[in-house]
Amino acid sequence: MTSNKRGTTSKKMSTAKSSSKSNLNQLKMQSARDVGVTLNQGGYNGHLTAKQAGMIGGQMVKHMVEKYENSTTSSTGKRGKTNTGKSGTTTKSSKSSRTSKSSTRSK
Repeated sequence: MTSNKRGTTSKKMSTAKSSSKSNLNQLKMQSARDVGVTLNQGGYNGHLTAKQAGMIGGQMVKHMVEKYENSTTSSTGKRGKTNTGKSGTTTKSSKSSRTSKSSTRSK
């Protein structure tokens, strides 16, 4: 085994990199299925339009944010109030981020 500048072995780093790549690839394939786009399993996807690629990337970000939010709420036990807006999307807010009308009006 060889060491890199940081003192960790290259074998450990390559294992972590391949694991991360594998996880991201699985997320990409799942996100593509979610938005109805067919991807080539292990290679070039030059047939995609910019819109399709953006939809896949946006879905990947959505999944990653949801996973992060779920991990932070489960570890802290805190949950913000869930609000559903006119568009039907769900947002989270907490008491500290809301301001009352009386405190923002000038007298």
